[in-house]
Amino acid sequence: MTPRYGLASISAAVRSRDDLLQRNWSARGIADAVAKGTLERLAAGRYLDGGMWRELWPDQKLLARVLAVSGNPDLAGCFWRESAAVVHGLRLYRPPYDRAQLLLPGASTVRHSTFIARSTDRVRDGEAGLLHGIPVTSLSRTVMDLARLAPLELALGALDHALELQFGKHRGVPNSPDVVEWLEGLRRDLLSGPRRRGVRRALRIVELADAGSESVLETLGRLRFVQAGYRVSTQVPVVHPDGSVSYFDLGLDDLDILCEIDGRSKYLDEGLRGGKTAAEVVLAEKRREDKARGSTPKRVIRLMHEDLRTLDSFYAAARAYRLPPPPAAHRSSSRPLRIDPVWNSQEI
Repeated sequence: MTPRYGLASISAAVRSRDDLLQRNWSARGIADAVAKGTLERLAAGRYLDGGMWRELWPDQKLLARVLAVSGNPDLAGCFWRESAAVVHGLRLYRPPYDRAQLLLPGASTVRHSTFIARSTDRVRDGEAGLLHGIPVTSLSRTVMDLARLAPLELALGALDHALELQFGKHRGVPNSPDVVEWLEGLRRDLLSGPRRRGVRRALRIVELADAGSESVLETLGRLRFVQAGYRVSTQVPVVHPDGSVSYFDLGLDDLDILCEIDGRSKYLDEGLRGGKTAAEVVLAEKRREDKARGSTPKRVIRLMHEDLRTLDSFYAAARAYRLPPPPAAHRSSSRPLRIDPVWNSQEI
């Protein structure tokens, strides 16, 4: 899904207090506009139109906050974690913070403020620099920090997207040698770096990374299946008799099941429908699935975002589809991200 606003358009929309005063705003008018919601105060002396703010996705709101904070000429340190991720352009699933996260290497003490959460940690050579004129941790350091500290769903989605940005789409094929080499570099850095919280967890997330994921929802779906004990492939091809190929978001490796992952926006967002009505999009999807059913013995299921929000909602959807449990060999292995369900002898 392509966002309506990007870094350039959000940056251009951020206004300083001086800008507003020069446009015939008064100090009282600015305060009143903030109170009414027609202006959003992003940082000290930095504002955004309130209507635009309400249209932004959560990760775009975080980006707006980072851009506003970065306008401070006395800024020290660099942005990290989710705040660095949005500058790198990574997709973030439900970012939990709206304050800009600033890393101060070597600081003995740190303090938070209304718009900034400050932390201290070691930064090695090459782990930070300027991107779009903004000081941020490198892409590899950013995804490692997310893998250690961020919610699982967000961390894995960001890492998958980082692979796509660097190495392109991987449709129907395993991670390429370049992807494998880069992920191995992350593992080495995690193991060779200073002792930090969450390294074991991060190693497991790196192990799960897949360049074939094409959205945060696909990553979320894959994670839920893995947490339940299934082995999953991404962008599974189905070859039709006429030689054409359809790709399905996920395939359960040990079961003849294909899975599509959808959000409501696919059907309700006019910008994503390509000029079609919601009914036309639904009909096209049905025809695609019917064509696949005529070309493969595999069963096709469809999960929505609501089915994936929590493990409980995922298990409810799995029961509704009468999915068989994963093979016992996969359920019995112990992994840091595993949350095993209680299976009966027949179905979930």
